[in-house]
Amino acid sequence: MTEAELVGVYRNLNVIYVADFNAAAAGEKPDTNGLDPHRAARKSDDRPARELDLSGFTDVGAHMTDPTPTVGHTRDDPLKVRCDRQHTTLPHEAITGYGVVVAADDLSDHRPVWAEYTLE
Repeated sequence: MTEAELVGVYRNLNVIYVADFNAAAAGEKPDTNGLDPHRAARKSDDRPARELDLSGFTDVGAHMTDPTPTVGHTRDDPLKVRCDRQHTTLPHEAITGYGVVVAADDLSDHRPVWAEYTLE
């Protein structure tokens, strides 16, 4: 939450902010049934993502309407959330592509996220 608040100081610059946020995307409501309540509550917390939204950052995955979770595809970590994200202050027209790589799920507990931007 603190990091999300601090990043807001860059809202008037052209920024692409990429991170494993260890928290849910804004509005994401993952299924937490049968999971450790403390861990599930922490990972399901979408306040940092909402803070970024309020600061003027666009969640690229949400903008491109792609809700693919970036974690939760392994037996060891079944909590499906989109914690690996890109947020940007660039105009929406600059976002020209986005995706989550699911072809290598056996290589990592996180899925890579990519985005394409067209800058003029």
